[in-house]
Amino acid sequence: MAAIIEQLVDLKTVKFQEVVGRLKAYEERTSLKTTNNSHDQLLLSYEGWDSRKKRENIFGRGLGNGQDTRVNPRSEKEVIHLSEKKVFPTKYESHDGGENMWYLNTGATNHMTGNKGLFSKLDTDIGGTNNIFSLGQAEEGGCVILIKHGFLYMFEVDGSLLMKVQRSPNRLYKINLDIGTPICLQVKIDDPAWLWHARLDHVNFDTIKRLGTNNLVDGVPVIDHPTQMFMHICADPYPLPPKLETGEAFEQFKKFKAIAENQYGRKIKVLRTDRGGEFTSNEFNQYCDYVGITRQLTAPYTPQQNGIIERRNRTVMSTTRSILKAMDMPQSFWAEAVCHSVYVLNRLPIKILKNQTPYKALKGRRPNIDHVRVFGCVGYVKVPPDQVKNLMTEVFL
Repeated sequence: MAAIIEQLVDLKTVKFQEVVGRLKAYEERTSLKTTNNSHDQLLLSYEGWDSRKKRENIFGRGLGNGQDTRVNPRSEKEVIHLSEKKVFPTKYESHDGGENMWYLNTGATNHMTGNKGLFSKLDTDIGGTNNIFSLGQAEEGGCVILIKHGFLYMFEVDGSLLMKVQRSPNRLYKINLDIGTPICLQVKIDDPAWLWHARLDHVNFDTIKRLGTNNLVDGVPVIDHPTQMFMHICADPYPLPPKLETGEAFEQFKKFKAIAENQYGRKIKVLRTDRGGEFTSNEFNQYCDYVGITRQLTAPYTPQQNGIIERRNRTVMSTTRSILKAMDMPQSFWAEAVCHSVYVLNRLPIKILKNQTPYKALKGRRPNIDHVRVFGCVGYVKVPPDQVKNLMTEVFL
């Protein structure tokens, strides 16, 4: 009993009278079991306890050694909520909503249900008959819970309303919830939302919706699709591609510098890199000194000093692994997959640009991505008519 009280209340702020009341309630409940009295009472007050004891002329009986544990009468009525071993909401509810009825509970540590079909793995040692929706677990996931004027509101992180539940006559909050079934991408590829989800390297549906509604790009229809959370686990993750050699990194940097200056009129003033050998060669350093580029090198084993590029590289590689695994492509296509990932990511909005794509920020116009197709899909090349020979098909893979 002491362990239960310690879990239910804060020992630093709990009143002595409340602890005494809980102990008395426990004693009363155990004595009622032996006398076959009704044990349906869930609430007990100090006022009711004192009146019952006066009727039974039981005064001065303590919890041990005959000590008197009575407390002074209180001017206000204080209700003690008991912790029962098994409380089934449907026992106190007059209407049964079936297997889809869920009871919203602030005291449940996790979502619970008696429907075995909703589990991928089930521990049969734990029993239960009702569907319990843990508001604490929902709040931990980022949801906002508000109970006001007889209604329970649950909001998403972005402020959108997830549910509005009216309080039942017996003070329970219950709602009918239909459990969604997993969706296979290959089955739903004919749906425009899922088709563009695959074309844009499995970006979330909220971003796809923003592309059309906010006119961030051309060629994407306005898609209104409910937000869905899913996870794709790679059993054999693709390893990272090999790093560039010292001379190759230097040559690629010179090409990038020439394009940035000649095509877009942007000067490179500062270059921040790690201390890899491909960036610290004498040839690289001498070139940067010659063209007036300031070098910034991060401290060893401190990638957070260059966090923007490190995080972007992680996004590129995660996207690359995703599209390779989704289409079951061999690792030999990793270079093409990286190019495709960078091409798509440059045409998707990012937070720092405030509803703008990197492509538009650089070139000043919206990109057109109507030509983008699912990476790894079957492609055909048309043979020019003047090169078609006898019995030769005009297209080939």
